[in-house]
Amino acid sequence: MDFNWVVVRLAWALSGLFGAFALSVFWLPRKIEGRAALAKGVIIGGTGVAVPLVFTGLVLRQLGLDGSDLDTAMPVAFVLGMMALALINWIANAVDKREDADIVDVAREARGGDFNETKGGE
Repeated sequence: MDFNWVVVRLAWALSGLFGAFALSVFWLPRKIEGRAALAKGVIIGGTGVAVPLVFTGLVLRQLGLDGSDLDTAMPVAFVLGMMALALINWIANAVDKREDADIVDVAREARGGDFNETKGGE
């Protein structure tokens, strides 16, 4: 295995991790705000490292950029880490908002109607 390949992948992973941590300073899902620091670290670190490792090469190839050039690859990995955590936060907050909702209310909101905050028409 080429040593350069390992260094490049580590740089992508660290850039994505820093991107996820940068976003987590400002925005975390409501459900994990009160949780232990280890749980937050696993969620933020896992998404911040895994997604850039998987998708940075693909994105760079689609953009016509060289993946081994760290000056261009690291910002792409940073943005992918931020986007991965943003997607996790968005999904977690959407699920949290609709946790006690009826399936009919959720379907009505998905079709474009308003979400009924009160349960059971109260």
